[in-house]
Amino acid sequence: MAFVAHTGLGVSDLPRSARFYCDLLGFQHCRRLEMPADQVTDFLELDPPGGDLKAVYLMLGDFQLELLLFDPPGENHVRERRFNQVGLTHISIGVDSVQAVLDKLGLFGGELVSSLGDKAAMIRDPDGQFVEILEAAYAAEERLRRD
Repeated sequence: MAFVAHTGLGVSDLPRSARFYCDLLGFQHCRRLEMPADQVTDFLELDPPGGDLKAVYLMLGDFQLELLLFDPPGENHVRERRFNQVGLTHISIGVDSVQAVLDKLGLFGGELVSSLGDKAAMIRDPDGQFVEILEAAYAAEERLRRD
């Protein structure tokens, strides 16, 4: 049986990003992982000498988000990325209240990109990653909809 084990997201500050995803969006801390450069450089195809890895795993329901921090860090080009480019574009999260998240967004280092009334908003996390927030009932309804 296949399933999604987790989604990895590179970040520049583990505590700040964990606070954003946990305290603002409702994720729960699951576990930590630390690996030295000699264990990750080849596997992750990093240029030698690579970098030490620290990871924090967060859970939201059955979804696991892996926040990855490398030392030394790579470059951050996230804000330059456009939504219509090939590759993973965003994480979508159902929340109790879109407006409640938007009201606190700046306190957690995020920024508003756009919104569609009280049903949806596109925000950026502290490193610039797109995160779509959807009103929970609407998100649940859309998730079950079939063509």
